[in-house]
Amino acid sequence: MPQVVIIEENEKLSTVCEGATFFYHRLMPSVRAKIKRKCTTTKRGVGVTDWDAYAIGIMEAGLDGWENVVDSKRSAVPFSVTVIPYLPEIVKLHLVECLDGAGDAEKIEEEDLPNSESTPSSNS
Repeated sequence: MPQVVIIEENEKLSTVCEGATFFYHRLMPSVRAKIKRKCTTTKRGVGVTDWDAYAIGIMEAGLDGWENVVDSKRSAVPFSVTVIPYLPEIVKLHLVECLDGAGDAEKIEEEDLPNSESTPSSNS
């Protein structure tokens, strides 16, 4: 039976895509709306949203870290919001679904979080 899962203030979720684990928190609707407004321009009286910019914006706001993301030389890539645009499209689509609350997520315990080198102290 489907259930409604409330967005908790300090939730810590994870999802796996293409062999990498991504740590995130879902965004409140008001945060998503603010990002959408920032990515929407009006042309001839009609709002036009830059969906690529929206996707990047919500990933920057909601991602908290990752594991098993590597570069072409198979070296680990530390988490940084500046790397998000370079993630493969399939990964970005999956993460947008999770951040919008539609993806399948797992709550994680504090000890399951990546070490401090992989997880930033803030999303600035």
